[in-house]
Amino acid sequence: MLGSQNVNGRSQNETDGFRTEVFMRYAQEGDEFLDSIVTGDETWGFHHTPESKQQSLQWHHTHSPRTKKFKTSISVKKFKASVFWDRKGILLVDFMPPGATINAAAYCDTLTRLR
Repeated sequence: MLGSQNVNGRSQNETDGFRTEVFMRYAQEGDEFLDSIVTGDETWGFHHTPESKQQSLQWHHTHSPRTKKFKTSISVKKFKASVFWDRKGILLVDFMPPGATINAAAYCDTLTRLR
């Protein structure tokens, strides 16, 4: 389609041009070109460490009321992990500190550690 854009907001012509450039560089440089490619991904996760059965056991009289257990809030223990790798393996696994603000400075700091 004329003027259509793909998921990344690039036109088909831009995408085809990028693809052609990648193939040409690989044809010229071979595996050395592949060594220069680094990719990454990030994900959000939840951390929750429930009590073990042994920790939750309490002594009580047979007629005493049961202890109430409250549901723990998982959202408090949310974290972001970023992973970067190349064709040889993992280069960096980065966990965002709890309560940290995710902004351009945070991303720049992660990329600096990646170098």
